[in-house]
Amino acid sequence: MNGRAGVLGWLSSSEDEREAARSTIVRIVHQEADALVAAFYEVFLGDTQSAQFLSHNVVQYRLRHSLRKWLLALVEFDPLADIEAFERRQIEIGEVHARLNIPNNLVMKGTTLIKTKVADKIATAGNHSPSAFHAIILFNEVVDYAIRLMSTAYMSGANRRTKTEEAFRIFSLGQDINLERETQRAALMEW
Repeated sequence: MNGRAGVLGWLSSSEDEREAARSTIVRIVHQEADALVAAFYEVFLGDTQSAQFLSHNVVQYRLRHSLRKWLLALVEFDPLADIEAFERRQIEIGEVHARLNIPNNLVMKGTTLIKTKVADKIATAGNHSPSAFHAIILFNEVVDYAIRLMSTAYMSGANRRTKTEEAFRIFSLGQDINLERETQRAALMEW
């Protein structure tokens, strides 16, 4: 993948702008990580569509930790450094979502919530300064880039799953036809 195209804001920023933005983003997300994770799963568990995929126990003991870890890794990510490792991780996450059949729209709904809450915290902490807005733009860009990678992997995984299910259905149908044919032959022989 050409990940550099997904981080144009980072590419067009000066080193000083990037460092100031990154410092703000890291500080805010580290301070707010637990609250962001709680808000994310509160919305997920309150949604009828997403509640079918998650239980309170799974969220409490496994997923909260995973989301927190993802958030902290996300803000430590340097789009101008090892982008391949970042891409691989987001693709793995998208494949897991596909295997679990978690719809992309739910993941995007959750990340929109996170982006909004982080943007609010950054804007408030930065007194609506230009550097605060720059940090918001760069944070949103990284989140969107991660979600694009996950969504692409999700679609590939969902397509593979659909093809597998279709092949199984055709195989089962063939088995049913053979069984029915043998049943009919046996009935004819008995007649």
